[in-house]
Amino acid sequence: MQFAPAVALSNHFVLTQFSTLATVSPRAVALGKVNDAFCGGSANMFVTRISLALWTLGAFQLLAIAQDVQLRQAHRGGTTTLAIRPDGKQFATAGNDHLVKLWDAASGQCTATFSGHHVPVTAVAFSPAGSLLVSADRAGRLLLWKPESSATARLLEGHPLCINGIAFAPGGGSFMTCSQDRRVKIWSSETGALIRAVGPLSAALTALAVAPDGRHCTVSGQDGLIIRIDLANGSAMPLAHDKVSIHSLSFTSDGSQLLAGGGDGVIRGWRVNDRCELPALNGHRDAIVSLHTSADGRRLLSVGESGQTVLWDAVSGKALFSHRFPAPAICGSLASDGSHALVVAGTNGFFQLTLPQRVQ
Repeated sequence: MQFAPAVALSNHFVLTQFSTLATVSPRAVALGKVNDAFCGGSANMFVTRISLALWTLGAFQLLAIAQDVQLRQAHRGGTTTLAIRPDGKQFATAGNDHLVKLWDAASGQCTATFSGHHVPVTAVAFSPAGSLLVSADRAGRLLLWKPESSATARLLEGHPLCINGIAFAPGGGSFMTCSQDRRVKIWSSETGALIRAVGPLSAALTALAVAPDGRHCTVSGQDGLIIRIDLANGSAMPLAHDKVSIHSLSFTSDGSQLLAGGGDGVIRGWRVNDRCELPALNGHRDAIVSLHTSADGRRLLSVGESGQTVLWDAVSGKALFSHRFPAPAICGSLASDGSHALVVAGTNGFFQLTLPQRVQ
């Protein structure tokens, strides 16, 4: 399988404002090596002096050279996770600094900072309407926020161990969490009440996905077992058993297929109704840390541990675009309209990658 030439970005992260390069296409991305840095006037900002090259993703042609470029820092100590609001107008990040931050997608400005966690935050998720944001941490606690307000909506003692996944039901009335305690819990979005707990299952749980019809969810364990859970009665049954650990799960938009990103770099899939395994997708050389299907079901984003990001045609399985970041990646998310992706890579922040129009 052949991929387009990789483009390396700054070894920090970027939501870069090219205010001095007004003629440059917004489809351009930046690459360069940071030579020195000094703190700016805000805790969320720092300024670097770099040799920065602007490239167009469509043809990989050099457009311009810039010098002093302002970069945005997300979290001190490292960004750990992110989520894009369903309407695409905002996104949330969280980090080892115990904070959750809300960002304006158009400007790249941080609009709110939520505090309340006392340990690193491990997962965040927006409700389908975008009116609720849930964050989870390494100690197993859950915080429910209203994005329009910096006040904590509700605190839940979710699990006794680290929470590794959060996913909302399609209607938004409930959400699910999975944890290293080998349990899945279903919560009321309105009251925060625990509706049902499922488990303990066979191993610590690493990933969670909810089917588009809202009738069931699937979780994966460190033992490679993928389990389907009926959300109405809590019954659990094995769907598949992979030979490697699974780090990410994603349903196709119609819910007929489940995709899993493995520790061996292979994306495997199964038909949900008969558990028949589908042809694998091979495009990564190391563990896949994130899978995300676009809202229309046309595109699949996969992010590898090494920083390689691949955009796939979710129908044909063809790789449409590949980009390697120069730092290890933790997770990624694809905007609902497929126009851009956010990838957590490196030590302090995230990259915003605008995708070529030809593959959107």
